[in-house]
Amino acid sequence: MWHKYIKMKKLILRIGLPKTGGSAIRQSLFASDELLKEQKFVHIDLHIIPGLPVPKEHNATDELKEYTIRHINSYEADYSDHTALCTFESLSGHEKKDNTQEQVDFIKGILEGTNFDEVQILVYLRNQTDFIQSLYTQYIHEGEVWSFEEFLNEVKLEFMNWKRFVGFYQSEWGDAVTVIPYDKNLLTGGNTVDDFMARFGIAKYKKVQDWNSGYSRDALELARLCYPHINNEDQRVNFRYFLQNHFSKQKFEKYNYFTTEYYNDFMANYYATNKEMNQKYFDGNKVLLEEMPNPDSLPPQYSGLSIEAAAPILVKFMLTANDRINVHQNAIQQIVNAFNNMPVHK
Repeated sequence: MWHKYIKMKKLILRIGLPKTGGSAIRQSLFASDELLKEQKFVHIDLHIIPGLPVPKEHNATDELKEYTIRHINSYEADYSDHTALCTFESLSGHEKKDNTQEQVDFIKGILEGTNFDEVQILVYLRNQTDFIQSLYTQYIHEGEVWSFEEFLNEVKLEFMNWKRFVGFYQSEWGDAVTVIPYDKNLLTGGNTVDDFMARFGIAKYKKVQDWNSGYSRDALELARLCYPHINNEDQRVNFRYFLQNHFSKQKFEKYNYFTTEYYNDFMANYYATNKEMNQKYFDGNKVLLEEMPNPDSLPPQYSGLSIEAAAPILVKFMLTANDRINVHQNAIQQIVNAFNNMPVHK
């Protein structure tokens, strides 16, 4: 049994979805810590809790819930008159598990051990094709080597029925669940950071660009093909940072893994419920696809990695690697020189 120590006035909990600007929001909250407190907000970071994001993959234990509750309650003494801000995308569930109800139960257990006067849950939704393609890209960033078709075979399609998804949370918290379109034309300032801050009247903050940038389409395919041959994790990380820094994807840029036929077959699972969601939450704006778009409006399907596209990436990587070696060698030589010039104490 957990004790309800905390008496903060409000909890704002952003649960996702993944790939909707959460990293940029979290980094901006970190950077704005003092500014937020001046405005009676406090960022409570759930990412630092050992075991999280366990509920993304497994059932959460009572011990994990208790630890999370204690972490949140530790803010009571200094911030009882503040609004708490949390963003944690694992609490939306896992696309391969379709375990959203488990996340609802986990959140409910946490709230039973705290005592907020008010709770608001935020979820940003995006079109299913954009969501799943962005998610696949993230898996490649992390070192997976599946083809897109292999990845889709692992995904539970029902997870992306957004009407069903939102319904899990509304069954517990009703109108306290706020559904927001991940659409630059509808977001305040055209991005999730400005939109998030504006929703709660946070006027002063430091805006951090999302450091978790994607790859260009050619760079992504090159990473997928190269990763099986890079066994050292540090080398993988270096390769990833190189691709992100030199061959990154622009924010909201789209590229297409689907064939036109497969695109329509995939989206046919969601057209009807998407129309309901657009009417209910987005004032009829077609944020979520309700029918097959004109094929000419879709990004062209990727034709594969050519040697002409791969060569410049690899050459630049070798050149920058050589620069890093020179920097390291110069640093080592400076250390050696400093050591040689040290006075000898007798």
